[in-house]
Amino acid sequence: MSEPTQGRFVWDEVMSSNPEEVEPFYANLFGWRIDAREMGGIGTYRMLIQGEKPLGGILPLMGPPGVPSHWISYITTEDVDATCAMVTRLGGRVLREPMDIDSVGRFAICADPEGAVFAPFRSSESEAPSGERPPAGTFCWHELMVEDPDGAIGFYSELFGWRFEKMPMPGSSYWVGGHEGVQACGLMRRPPEVPVSHWLGYVSVESAEASLAKALTLGAQPLVGVTPIPRMGRFAVLADPCGAALGLFELA
Repeated sequence: MSEPTQGRFVWDEVMSSNPEEVEPFYANLFGWRIDAREMGGIGTYRMLIQGEKPLGGILPLMGPPGVPSHWISYITTEDVDATCAMVTRLGGRVLREPMDIDSVGRFAICADPEGAVFAPFRSSESEAPSGERPPAGTFCWHELMVEDPDGAIGFYSELFGWRFEKMPMPGSSYWVGGHEGVQACGLMRRPPEVPVSHWLGYVSVESAEASLAKALTLGAQPLVGVTPIPRMGRFAVLADPCGAALGLFELA
C-alpha cells in the first residue's frame, strides 16, 4: 500500500521569542545541526538538520503582542489556496495568506475553529514518503488537544481526508487519524490543566527519562513527566527555555 501524500506532517518550526537562546538548547538536546541563513523579511532562519536530513527550523516570534513561543507543524495538501478556503468555510481562520517560498513550495498559516495553529503546505518538488521508523532526533508523532474532539474530527477529516479510529485509554479516549491504515496523528480531549487547544509534536528519543533530565539541565521546564503507554513506549512533555512545548517519545 502506498503512503498518501495528502495530510502528511513534513516540517516543524519553532517560533521563538529568543532564537539565540533556543538554538544551543536544541543542538545539545537532540544533536541537531543548525544551518543559519538570512532570509528577506524574516531575518535569520535557523534550519534544523539531523544527520543529513533537514526537519525544521527556528524563526523569530511573529504575530500580535502576547503570542507565546510555540511550534507549528506543516501538513501537506495538494492545493494550499483551496485548503485555506475550506478552513474558512469550516469555521477556522487563515492567519497568513498563501505565499510562495522560492524553490521550496507554497504555504499558509491557519487556525482550526478552536485556535490550534497549523500550516498547509505544498512542496515544489515531489517527495516520496519514507515509511521507515523515525530515527532518534526526528519528529515521530503529532497530537491535537481540543475541547471538542467530535468537532475537530469533522474539521480535519474534511480538510485532509483523515479518517479517525477511537482507541481506548485509561480514563479517557484517544483517536488516531490517517489514510487507509497509514497513521498520521492523534487527537484527544484537552485536559483541564491545559489552557488552550494546540498541536504538539513529539521527537523520537532513545530514553524519555534521560532526554527529559538533560533538557532540564539545559533550561527546560517539565510539563508532563515520563509516562508509560502500555505496549507502545514512554513519553514526556517539556517547555523549552522560551516556553515552547515539545514532546519526547521513546518507542518500546
